[in-house]
Amino acid sequence: MLYLHRVRRRWCCSLTSCSCSKGPASSYGGACTREQRRLVQIRSKVLLSEVLRAIGGNEAQYTCRAVADRYIGFAEATVYGARGDEESFVVRAQGISAIRPRDTEESAAHALISIIKKECRVEFDDTNWFDMNHYHCEIEQLKRALGRARKKHNTLAKKARLLEIGWDKALDLLAFVNQICDGICSSALGGPDADGLNNREVGVLYDVHRLGEYAQSHMDEGLANLSSVASRCI
Repeated sequence: MLYLHRVRRRWCCSLTSCSCSKGPASSYGGACTREQRRLVQIRSKVLLSEVLRAIGGNEAQYTCRAVADRYIGFAEATVYGARGDEESFVVRAQGISAIRPRDTEESAAHALISIIKKECRVEFDDTNWFDMNHYHCEIEQLKRALGRARKKHNTLAKKARLLEIGWDKALDLLAFVNQICDGICSSALGGPDADGLNNREVGVLYDVHRLGEYAQSHMDEGLANLSSVASRCI
């Protein structure tokens, strides 16, 4: 990356004015200091000239065209060896429309600076660059953290889906057990030989009936829990 030194796009100029009070307080060195700041705007044409000089380019040429009671400015310059070879190439840019012709050159110069940054892969070492680079690094770290969080979320979602499928199969098995138990008890107690059952056979049927009730209760509980989890995940 090519850093362009001595380029200062904008900075704040501090002006300090001190007013010393008259009277006895002044003998003790009493003074009132007030700091004021104003924004100093560097012209884009001046910045463009410095950029072209640093990367080995000719001075920019400006043209202006009248369009519907307004003016549009154009800027172009020839750059040598900025892409790593000896061949020269021309960069052109169009500014935004303005009411006065002199304002179009500033807009065109600003647009051409953006084109040069992209085409020549350069960055400006001005007072704002370090802050922007710091913020850029923080944004990249946040993007990577967000990517890791999304990946973890997708993994947990897949595991939750597998658990849901397992619960569905388990509930289906409980329902199947309940149906078998009900069928055994109904066929045995409702058949013609029901009166001839001895105590042992009745006890076995009672255990089968309890097994069916156990399967039914756990199936209802599992369905309720599964519905509750599904509603929270939506």
